[in-house]
Amino acid sequence: MNLIVHPVRRIRGRYRVPPDRELAQLAAILSLLSPGRCTIDNWPQDRGLEAVLQCLRQLGAQVDADGPVVRIERKTQTDLSSLETTLDCRDATAALWLFAGLLSGQRFPSTLRGEGIGIPHVCTPIIDALTEIGAIIRRDEDIQLRVSPAQLPGAKTATSSILPYVKTAILMGGLFAQGKTTITEDLPLPDDVERVLPAYGIEPEVARPPRPASRREDILQGLEQQIETQVFHKSVTIGTLPESLRPVDWVLPGDFSLAAPLVAAAAMLPKSGLLIEDVALNPTRTGLLKVLKRMGAEITTYRRRIENGVPVGDVSVIGGTLKATKVSLSEIPSLVSESPLLTILGGTAVGVTVIRGITELKDAGLLPVGLITENLRRMGAKVAELDDGWAIEGPTEWHAAEIDCGGNAAMGMAFAVAGLLAEKQTTIQHAECVTSRFPDFQRLLLSFSGK
Repeated sequence: MNLIVHPVRRIRGRYRVPPDRELAQLAAILSLLSPGRCTIDNWPQDRGLEAVLQCLRQLGAQVDADGPVVRIERKTQTDLSSLETTLDCRDATAALWLFAGLLSGQRFPSTLRGEGIGIPHVCTPIIDALTEIGAIIRRDEDIQLRVSPAQLPGAKTATSSILPYVKTAILMGGLFAQGKTTITEDLPLPDDVERVLPAYGIEPEVARPPRPASRREDILQGLEQQIETQVFHKSVTIGTLPESLRPVDWVLPGDFSLAAPLVAAAAMLPKSGLLIEDVALNPTRTGLLKVLKRMGAEITTYRRRIENGVPVGDVSVIGGTLKATKVSLSEIPSLVSESPLLTILGGTAVGVTVIRGITELKDAGLLPVGLITENLRRMGAKVAELDDGWAIEGPTEWHAAEIDCGGNAAMGMAFAVAGLLAEKQTTIQHAECVTSRFPDFQRLLLSFSGK
């Protein structure tokens, strides 16, 4: 199907976006480890999440799904058991790698299947990371993972990878290790797992490097130059799974990656006023807000609270003129889903916006850099591809065009936002990936234009 986008002058209103899909997968799989009943409200309705529930049933959980309310129950915290040979996660990518870590320390063999953009390329670094902590896991054809029984000894490992789920898989595996598992990260990676675990009764140990001395302190101490003391961002240590976890109930917040296109559109359109309600605001996944503020957007958060370790709140955006900025590698982990949207913001802002640090995402097939560049030029943007990103000069006079989103929902929504700024109708081709993630996206776009 095609997504039709009409130009608009401004965006006004208050909206709620679909629930956080990755958080849903994490909550469901941790519920598998908790004796008693866990209830998850506002459960996403799609085939991938249905597949996750089926996997839980295969591992011995009793699962009752009643529309948006899911109840997951295990009578006791006994060893997991595999009732069938293959767990098919379909396009629930987060669940695939959560299960890969979880099953690495079990006493039975498992087979995992998944589908989706980038999975074949991401397999190797995640399998390597799990192997480093003692897992016995290999990949067959058709994105099929064979996990053999193993006793994980506990280990220390480090990562500089910005690929999603490397860290997640290691932490889940660490729950079933005989000793402590420590992962040291060189960049500020998403931290959903360590934020949520304490709600279930698991307390990760987090260590950060000492604060580097300021230049003024160096001078006062008679040092000629500042000494670099920070060699890592932080380390997270996780111990063996406790004998009894607490059951946790959830009301899932909105998915920030689905709110991001609406937030960006409102920020780029003067006289716009938008409020996104009840959205997850984990700072390691909402880097777009920081970038937009730096570009001059007026963004305020309200009703902030913590729900099971996850920051949740409302986001208010008032539109205006944006200025160019620079985005570096250290920010990319919090912007993985919003990387295509950054290019649209760069094309709208005044000046030259430089985005760097995307090489690993490009090599893993998660970010179709060439297609994004082609689509930008098709819509009138002045863009140069760099070895690890883009340089984009704005402001752009956006042209209507037919855009191929390449099956990438984030790219489809990003160029739909550009279409709101064009002079005529823009068509996003093969947009099934968008509507499956955000069923009301087309309706919202039409409501913005008064159609």
